[in-house]
Amino acid sequence: MFEPFVESLLAVDLPTATAIVLLIIAVISGLVPGIPGGLIASVVIVSHWYVVGVLDPLFVAILAGFALLTGILDILAGVVAGEKGGASRVATSIGVICGFIGLISTGIFGLFLGMVGGIFVVELVRQRSTDKAFRSALYSMIGILASNIFQATILGFITVGWVVLVVF
Repeated sequence: MFEPFVESLLAVDLPTATAIVLLIIAVISGLVPGIPGGLIASVVIVSHWYVVGVLDPLFVAILAGFALLTGILDILAGVVAGEKGGASRVATSIGVICGFIGLISTGIFGLFLGMVGGIFVVELVRQRSTDKAFRSALYSMIGILASNIFQATILGFITVGWVVLVVF
């Protein structure tokens, strides 16, 4: 049943096989906060087109554009969710800065903890209410996690579509 599919995948050239592996890595990295899976996928799609030139440039632009858009939306989701939870723009901006510092100092966990913790502390000082500060930080955390799931799902569809267009 899957023999033609497997035979087609085994017959690909080295640049295409490398691109498939890198796109799978981009999908997996979409689940991790702070790793730009959309940017990785865009670079892989455009690089493969530049080296091999199998696809029409319009398809390359569409796929790479969608991949890049998912990366941009991933970055903005935590900020937007924090604001929807009642956080001020100052709190979300400081949360982004704290997340960046956390990323540099302790990695991915630091990015997540820094952003959520930064929003919590600023909102606690601003509103003098642990409930409101917790709500803002919780919304931000949910936004970050939901955007990662969204990004990985969209990148998965892009990867499958790209493989179908290139390999078959």
